[in-house]
Amino acid sequence: MSLQRISVSVPVADASIDPESVVPVFHDWIRRDAVEGLLIDVARYGHVPDGPGIVLLGHEGDYSLDLAGGRPSLRYTLKRDNDGSPRELLDRAFGRLGGAIREAAEAGIDVAAGEVVVRVYDRLRAPNTADAIAGLTPDVLAAASAFAGAEPLDATSLSDDPREPVALRVRVTTGDGARPEIVPAG
Repeated sequence: MSLQRISVSVPVADASIDPESVVPVFHDWIRRDAVEGLLIDVARYGHVPDGPGIVLLGHEGDYSLDLAGGRPSLRYTLKRDNDGSPRELLDRAFGRLGGAIREAAEAGIDVAAGEVVVRVYDRLRAPNTADAIAGLTPDVLAAASAFAGAEPLDATSLSDDPREPVALRVRVTTGDGARPEIVPAG
């Protein structure tokens, strides 16, 4: 299965974060070329309830402080540079999210422990059906585990609505049952 757009995200630890506080952080990332990819501009959607928040637009992918679902998340969406298997694309997207997490932490923005969300925005190749989810889940679990450096507990579909993209919430844990801090390996 070849996919076109994959999004990976982790919740931000401070659910009351002011979206506007992220704008200068993203502009700094552009100025310093701090994260992977050709970075273009910052777009503000903080005024949209449960919307995309603040988006750092890039050529290969976008970084964002996503406000959808009522819980702010740091997200990376792979738009281009999408040759490879689903697992390779997931690893690539998680790798870029990992760079964003490290840079965000330096700016005082921490992420919450123990959870990642993967969305596949490719309804033609990966419709939101039980079969597609079953086919993607092993790769999602393996990539999330490698990213978090912990064992995945489960992957739960966020919606069974066929109009929605495939979206899986993966909870991860260490061997002793603790929820690990999401500090990407590497």
